[in-house]
Amino acid sequence: MIGGDGRGTRYSLWECWALELPWEGNRNRKSCIPPEPGENGVYRFERHESPRFEDTLWIKDVPGRSEILIHAGNYISDTAGCILVGDTPTDLNGDGLTDVTRSQQTLDELIERAGESGSLQVTWEEQTADPADLSLHGVK
Repeated sequence: MIGGDGRGTRYSLWECWALELPWEGNRNRKSCIPPEPGENGVYRFERHESPRFEDTLWIKDVPGRSEILIHAGNYISDTAGCILVGDTPTDLNGDGLTDVTRSQQTLDELIERAGESGSLQVTWEEQTADPADLSLHGVK
């Protein structure tokens, strides 16, 4: 979430859907990042120009992990441990797995609102194996 509290602190009332791999014990390239389902976590981020994904947010200080990016992608096959953002969870390609819509537009809006650095709160809304049940809240 990003906005202001009158004391120079930015926060927000904005959120989006996030698509990650299911929880697999924080295994590199196989699992979503902590927190485990049912928990919350706050991570620092920096804006980052990725050679592969271009404009992204780089999530810092994830225990046991490195190079976790928030980047565009509509399908779970578009990630190997990073976070994909989107507007709406749905099954775009009929494979029975949850995808997200408007990923690039959602990422562009998130980056515009987030600025160069700050922190993000990752919140599981429900404890399920469905990766689209994760929502992402930015806090700066």
